[in-house]
Amino acid sequence: MSEKEIIEIVGRYLKDKHPGGATLEALSEGIRHEQDWWYVPVRPSQEPARRYEYYEALSDVETELEDAEHLTVLLLPIAPEDEETQVLGVQSKSEGWPSDVPREATSYNANRYKLNGRWHSRNPARRSGHRGGPGTAVE
Repeated sequence: MSEKEIIEIVGRYLKDKHPGGATLEALSEGIRHEQDWWYVPVRPSQEPARRYEYYEALSDVETELEDAEHLTVLLLPIAPEDEETQVLGVQSKSEGWPSDVPREATSYNANRYKLNGRWHSRNPARRSGHRGGPGTAVE
């Protein structure tokens, strides 16, 4: 499947979700395909008053896509357009890649990053205190 087809399919499932009255939009910028997974950024039209409703809506759509379309999709929440827009886990390594995340990492989120197929903590205190020393994967 092409990126355009994935955006269209995801968009169909998002159209009926309105967490906190927000409209959700799947973005083509930042979409990527790795192995069997599609990573699709999703932006709300406004910041939902109850952020958990936003995450629940994304989780519901991921489950619906897997059940009905047989697609494994991770929907990546980003800030509404009027705020600083940052795609979590999809930033360009040349722009805005955090200094505490190795450039060899394939993705990251607020708490950890993925390197060589394993997730690692971004918290230096947790990394150094883990069995196996600094940089040990967090299970």
